[in-house]
Amino acid sequence: MPDRHRFIKPSTLVALSAVTSLSSLALAQDTSAPTMHASLDDSPLLDEIIVTATRREADVRSVPFSVHVITEEALLRLGAIGFADYALTVPGISFTDGGTGGEKQTIRGISANTWFDINSATAMYLDEVPMTNAGGPVGPPFNPDPLLVDVERIEVLRGPQGTLFGASAMGGAIRIITKKADLLETEAFVAGTVTSTKDGELGYGLHGMFNLPLSDGRAGIRAVGYQRDLGGYIDNVSNGQSNVNNKNVAGARLSAAVRLSDNASLTGRIAYQNRRSDGLDHEESIDGPRRQSRLEEPREDEWVNYNVVLDVNLGWGTLVSSTSFFDRTVDVQADLSPLLNLFFGVSSSMWVANKEQVKEFVQEIRLVSSGEDRFNWLAGGFFQDQDQGRNQDFPSPGFDGLTGGLASMFGPPDNLFVDRSDYTLDQLALYGELSYRLTDRIELSAGARWFDIDRKFNSNSAGLLFVMGTASDTGSTSETGMTPKLSLSYVASDHLTLYGTAAEGFRPGGVNPPEGSTAPECVMELAALGLSEFPSGYDSDSLWSYELGAKARWHDGRVRLNTAVYHIDWSGMQTSKLLNCGVGLIENAGAVDSDGIEFELVSRPVENLEVVMAASYNDAELREDVPNLDGRAGDRVPGVPRFTAHIGATYFFSAFGSREAFIEGDYRYVSNSFNNFDRAISRELVSYNISNFRVGVKTRQWSTALFVNNVFDERGILFAEDNILGRWVTVTRPRTVGITATWHF
Repeated sequence: MPDRHRFIKPSTLVALSAVTSLSSLALAQDTSAPTMHASLDDSPLLDEIIVTATRREADVRSVPFSVHVITEEALLRLGAIGFADYALTVPGISFTDGGTGGEKQTIRGISANTWFDINSATAMYLDEVPMTNAGGPVGPPFNPDPLLVDVERIEVLRGPQGTLFGASAMGGAIRIITKKADLLETEAFVAGTVTSTKDGELGYGLHGMFNLPLSDGRAGIRAVGYQRDLGGYIDNVSNGQSNVNNKNVAGARLSAAVRLSDNASLTGRIAYQNRRSDGLDHEESIDGPRRQSRLEEPREDEWVNYNVVLDVNLGWGTLVSSTSFFDRTVDVQADLSPLLNLFFGVSSSMWVANKEQVKEFVQEIRLVSSGEDRFNWLAGGFFQDQDQGRNQDFPSPGFDGLTGGLASMFGPPDNLFVDRSDYTLDQLALYGELSYRLTDRIELSAGARWFDIDRKFNSNSAGLLFVMGTASDTGSTSETGMTPKLSLSYVASDHLTLYGTAAEGFRPGGVNPPEGSTAPECVMELAALGLSEFPSGYDSDSLWSYELGAKARWHDGRVRLNTAVYHIDWSGMQTSKLLNCGVGLIENAGAVDSDGIEFELVSRPVENLEVVMAASYNDAELREDVPNLDGRAGDRVPGVPRFTAHIGATYFFSAFGSREAFIEGDYRYVSNSFNNFDRAISRELVSYNISNFRVGVKTRQWSTALFVNNVFDERGILFAEDNILGRWVTVTRPRTVGITATWHF
């Protein structure tokens, strides 16, 4: 019988990187956010950039580890509306897109699968709120992707970040920092976009912001709303529906801030987003045409987040308390009809209706010194209460009539599998860092994170496709541990900073649902593996990251260079294994070495021209054989290209009198990768390149831009898999032409 865990997510069933460019446009989506630009003699990329990656405000040049910042100005000029629009502009980041509504984010090759990880190795934050996918046997397979409207900046922290952030971030963290309510100025804008995609339909977008001060500057509110329709371009030939992979994204944020005193403030925020589509992004041919032959496969990803932050300036330090609640539901329907003929010789329809939900409460408190003394410190506490649930059904209307009531013998009529599962995670963590300036130029930092994790589950399963017919199980697992960090930075001159960092990172372990493991054939197979019983859970896996880097500026800030070289030793990988008896389990097996180098160069060679060049090289390979993954020592980590490169240029000039205009273009290259460790079924994701072009003009009140994304209509493969259901391919978005306009009030 097929393993029910292989139906948890459609992926298991079917079995020098580009850097910030002022001219980069969308890779996998059309990008058409409002466009605002710096003046002709000022560039936000070359100015001082203040970040909070160390939990206190600091110039990014002084942060002693690898941080990449995409400012508001850069995001607007990128036209970025989501992760895929900026991902390949960041050295060290790669991604794959399984076509179910989101991208799998990988930092520095820390991944064991092209579509999803058991638990995400990359943490996603929206302001103070962790939004990392739940993973494990249940939970959405990818992180949420907030639409980038009214965003102040994005910070990408590469390498383990457990000593600075309460949510574990083994590979790194992505922080989306939104704009807060302005207590002094009334402001508003509205923006609109229209796009046309080759062989597809028209798309549109409308979004806006309104900010209102209250109570004589002691309070304020800020409201953001958006509606985005990314027109589809894949036709479903089985039901005659055109452009089924359309994406409709609607959302809103409402934030309020109150200045309680000169030294204390309270900020509250509600954020909501709903992303829907009539079909998956899968195509059935590597070379085209862009079509599929399936049942209807709608999907929906809806989430809401509530967050309250208290910030108190104590003079010698700052106390911050963040309380948040996050609720996310992902509904995906996928066609499984070929299985009926394969297993039962029946020609009929069957699909998986999968609903996964995560509810999470997080309380975080931290105390941070002012950073003005020779000795500085940070201490934090983190509590997480997470509840994951899954409702899964395999309906097949008319199946019992064709088989003499076969489905009804094992479960509900015309339903071949039913599962109702709940998993909980309680995590308590204490984290902190100490730093000491040995001299005016040398600073030593040390930190650690202690954690205590408890996981529980209960599961009820039934149906013809379930090896045991029916089963109900409960279980639990717990774990404690500590991860350290050490860094040293040296300010060689006013223009050059050198640093070195060694840090350990981890991601939480979990439980193994034992349904079906007591069947005689499973007991015999477990015994052959040296196991007297089915393992109740798996431990956290961990890695050590070693990094050396340099941050330099020359020619009065007209040239900036950041570079880093790293080695990562990842052991005890969380990997899944399918037993021959049809039961799956997750266990710690295997190790990866990831070595790489990253650099990014931003320059203004002449007054009106900005050039961005970047590249990254990453060699992530198995250090030993991993039977769970059918991998052998030396195999490359799936979905991770060895080399990516990017170059972009923006030229500013005056037009139509005193109005500012610009022309910009960029080129991106992604080398090949592979979709699986198992060479018997592995497919190559061939190298590809994408070019984009944008031209626009603005005044103080309005701006407009015309853009062409994927100018040469390159068909880059983002995901590919051959399985018993056929071929699945996800590709880059075809050439898209659009116009966007913004009006400020």
